[in-house]
Amino acid sequence: MNARKIFVFQAAVCLSLVILFVFCFVPICLAANSSEAENALARAESDLGYAFAVVAEANGAGANITELLMKLDEAGVLLSEGYVANRAGDYDFAIFMATESSNVIEGVAGDAEYLKSFAERAQGESLLLTAVASIIGLILIVVLGLMGWNFLKKSYSKRVLNLRPLVEEHS
Repeated sequence: MNARKIFVFQAAVCLSLVILFVFCFVPICLAANSSEAENALARAESDLGYAFAVVAEANGAGANITELLMKLDEAGVLLSEGYVANRAGDYDFAIFMATESSNVIEGVAGDAEYLKSFAERAQGESLLLTAVASIIGLILIVVLGLMGWNFLKKSYSKRVLNLRPLVEEHS
């Protein structure tokens, strides 16, 4: 029976040591390192650059991009904080901020594409409306000009016909 108590005691000590080592070394194994943080920051910066490019295209098309610029500004602040944390050696926080920056701008590119197509469509409709209005205006000018010319022609003809030479009798 003594051997059994010793075996149980040794098993309990071994199990306790394994649990202790697991809790001691797992945070070290799961901690982020510098290269992971730099990769996350580079990915977030690439996402932000792409979003800026798409928003700039939407702005060039005449879209209202005010809300998108606010999101890009927020993402830029988060990315900046991530770079500061990376330089300070807080790699977990740097990765977190890079991920948050990417999350903020996640739908910005799609929204910018939609706003760009909407602005281009509105611009095309405006151009069509301007062309139709110009054609109608031109037709009105020609028709009113012809009507005015006809009126002046008739009035001139009446005046000319009313100017008969007066014949005087000579004695």
